[in-house]
Amino acid sequence: MQQWQTQLTVDTNTRKRGTDNRAPLQPSPSQVKAQLIELDAQVMTEFDEIEAEIRDNNLPDDILERHFQALARYSQEKETLYDNLDAIENAPSTQKQRIRITRALQHQQPGAQSQHVPFNPENLPFSFPTGNIRTPLLTKAAFQKRFGFMNSEVSTRRSNRKRNPK
Repeated sequence: MQQWQTQLTVDTNTRKRGTDNRAPLQPSPSQVKAQLIELDAQVMTEFDEIEAEIRDNNLPDDILERHFQALARYSQEKETLYDNLDAIENAPSTQKQRIRITRALQHQQPGAQSQHVPFNPENLPFSFPTGNIRTPLLTKAAFQKRFGFMNSEVSTRRSNRKRNPK
């Protein structure tokens, strides 16, 4: 497509103004589309092989789901490319053809990549807490000092427990 863009730029610079006798693009969009259809058959067999490998190795369903998402995205991009090639071929004038080529090239530009979250082994969700470790309370005085607001005399007999009156 970049070759077509430069070809149209050279053609418009060498022609007289007011004439629109456009030269056919080399290679033609239909030839490019035929090549893409052949390559698409190879890519689809590779997708099928990958799917078979995922199923044979009993990999998790998440991986198979991601494979199907990638396949759907590929099919969508392929259809958009075919539509762009048809639009370029059926353009009524050189100027419209140039605009459609520019749009097709803009669509081909890679989008913004998602940021990779760096791996930090010190910040795992299942690690041990790194807080201060309390020393055990060895004496009754230490226990009362730390938990003085609570009653340190706890009875374990049922008969000595205080009952809640209703």
